[in-house]
Amino acid sequence: MLNRTLKNTTLVLGLFVLLAGCASKFNGIGTSMISCCAAPEYQTFSVEAVEMPAFLGAIVMSNFNVALAERGVQPVSENGDLHVILRYEQENLSMPNDYDEFDERIDDGLRTRFMAKVVIEMTDTDNDQVVWSGSLQRIHNVGPGDYMHTGIASIAMLEAMRELLLDYPGN
Repeated sequence: MLNRTLKNTTLVLGLFVLLAGCASKFNGIGTSMISCCAAPEYQTFSVEAVEMPAFLGAIVMSNFNVALAERGVQPVSENGDLHVILRYEQENLSMPNDYDEFDERIDDGLRTRFMAKVVIEMTDTDNDQVVWSGSLQRIHNVGPGDYMHTGIASIAMLEAMRELLLDYPGN
């Protein structure tokens, strides 16, 4: 009986560790494929960032270039088989701070909560049809003094893009 209980506990613990590793794989970055499927004969792509914060544009474009190149499509500066738009969207998730006259606070609680989303659209340059689209999204809690941790964020974003493009037809 003790041996069976120990075996079940080990199994549950192993499953928990496995699931915990999957849940934190990309530091909270979610991925969603919106439409699929680009034809495998695309060889090249050009990319542009639209409505992207300056600090984020270079990181997103660089990581996307690497992730799609790993799928067999090479980046070019212009006139690619595909034109890729990386568009930034943000949804405010902050709750209003309701204080009454008896509140005595050391911190004013001015934190911003939002969902940052990068929408990816690949368009066939011959006919302007969207052939593939997807998105990356992550909820942020930002307050005074916080800053972008570009190293950690960049690595997580690259891994999330690789995951998102996993079903993209590779050459």
